[in-house]
Amino acid sequence: MLFLQLGKKKLKRLLIFSSISQIGFLVAVLSVLNFNTIVSIFFFLIIYLLTALLTWSQVLNLYIFQNKVVSFFNVRSIKPIFLVSLSNFYKYNKLWAFTFILIFFSMSGIPPLSGFLAKFFILFSFVSNSNFNEALVLVLISTVSVFYYLRVIKIIFFESKDIKLKNNHNQIVFSSFLFENDCLLISIGLFLLVFWFFYPVGVILLCQTLTLTMFNF
Repeated sequence: MLFLQLGKKKLKRLLIFSSISQIGFLVAVLSVLNFNTIVSIFFFLIIYLLTALLTWSQVLNLYIFQNKVVSFFNVRSIKPIFLVSLSNFYKYNKLWAFTFILIFFSMSGIPPLSGFLAKFFILFSFVSNSNFNEALVLVLISTVSVFYYLRVIKIIFFESKDIKLKNNHNQIVFSSFLFENDCLLISIGLFLLVFWFFYPVGVILLCQTLTLTMFNF
C-alpha cells in the first residue's frame, strides 16, 4: 500500500494513502501493549490529528483559492489539484509554501518537529520490548515515505511551472493577491508542531493521565 502512493498524481489521493501508512504505526505497536506503549499511542494520535488538520486545511485552502481564480477568470469548472499543479508555488506565495515544509517534515518524522518524537516513541516501544525486527521494518517504511513527502516539497520549490502535464491536466494559476487563509489558526498549529518537540512534557503528562484514566495499570 505504501509503495502504491509513490505514483499518485492527485494531491488528495496521495494524502489519503499517506494517512493509511501513518495509521500503520499505531496498528503495529498494538502487539506490544503496556503502559508506556499506550502513552506513546496517545502522543502519536495527538500529533497525527494536529498534522492532519493542518494538512487538510491546506488542501481546502487550495480548492478555495482555485475557486477564486476560476471566478476571476470566468471559468466554469474546477479541476482536481495534481501534484504538478503546485509547480514552483514558492514563487507565488513564499509564506504559504513554507508551511508545506513544516507539515510534510513533521509527517516524515524529521526533527525539530514533534512528528519525530511521535514516531520515536513508537519505535522505542518496540526496542524496549526487544522487538527489533518490527522496529527495523517501521524505520524502513518511514524512510521510504520520506521520498514522496520530499517530492511534494521539490515540486513546490524547484520544479518549473512550464512543465506540460499529461492527459491535459491543467495547472492552477496562483497569484499572491488572491491569497486568504486562516493564518492565526494555522500559525498556532505550526507553532505547536515545533514547540512540542522541545517541550513535550505537557503532552506526555496528558497522555499518561488518559492512559491511567482509561486503563487499569
